[in-house]
Amino acid sequence: MSISENVHVLFPSARPEPINIGLVNIMPDAAFLETELQFSDLVGNASGRRPWRLHLFTLPEVAREGAAADHAAEHYRSIEQLWTTRLDGLIVTGTEPRQPDLSREAYWPSLTRVIDWAADHTASTIFSCLAAHAAVQHLDGIRKERRTTKLTGVFDCDKTMAHWSTDTMEAPIKTPHSRWGNVTEADLAAKDYQVLTRSDATGANLFAKSFGSAFLFLQGHPEYAGDALQKEYRRDVRRYLTGERDSYPRIPVDVFGAAAEAKLELLALQAVKTRDPAILSDVSRLAKATSGRTAWGEHATQLYGNWLNFLLDSRPDYARPSATAD
Repeated sequence: MSISENVHVLFPSARPEPINIGLVNIMPDAAFLETELQFSDLVGNASGRRPWRLHLFTLPEVAREGAAADHAAEHYRSIEQLWTTRLDGLIVTGTEPRQPDLSREAYWPSLTRVIDWAADHTASTIFSCLAAHAAVQHLDGIRKERRTTKLTGVFDCDKTMAHWSTDTMEAPIKTPHSRWGNVTEADLAAKDYQVLTRSDATGANLFAKSFGSAFLFLQGHPEYAGDALQKEYRRDVRRYLTGERDSYPRIPVDVFGAAAEAKLELLALQAVKTRDPAILSDVSRLAKATSGRTAWGEHATQLYGNWLNFLLDSRPDYARPSATAD
């Protein structure tokens, strides 16, 4: 990491200009650094021998405290610096929604400015989960619906059409999901979005539309590490046991395995009878024992590899790194 430049760098000094990628990280403090590392690792895995540089940004309305604030101060740029940074591509993370209408979120003015800037100043931008919901609301007035139950787990999605972002991927395409919000395929089709991957369980998974920049929207989380869904489930159980949420969380689909899932079902029945905080230790033990499954990793790497190729292909010839450079 180059502290003076506030960027991640992964390329030999003899290489030509790397692919410049921005990451606008609006995740809350508890997941702030972990989200940064997830996207950094994914881009790194997808880059192969191609040089790349990750520029880190956060929004001023997202208040940070403690270690997250210290990390942001040392390694992140203010969003005002984004406007003068030359990028090939941009990634915008999601976050936990606090308002039913995203336009009432404190960060909405800055986030919509990022969306508009990306349309004119990137070859392509990826919007993740809530950022995807915010982008389609801002761009085309498509509002997310709230699901009656949280969609959580790893799901098999099918390809619906040929597209550069998925042309190296074979279906079914495994993708983690963790969300209450949903934008429907019908609403997307009415505004000329291309739904590229989907399933009956997830609805639209990956969809696209050009706004000058080739925008990609993900309702899922291909960047997730192998233990991400287990951690979220453990967090949601804790919130139920401490009274922060009213309903006991659903077990994520295709995450724990049959034996662990059966034990978690018994713990769920016990927790509903009595909100005993001690139950959390048993849930945590099972969650940790099943961490590390990354059935979606290959598909995630292919998706981001295709994206990096698109960013390079969108450059003028003189600006492209040499394929034969050492």
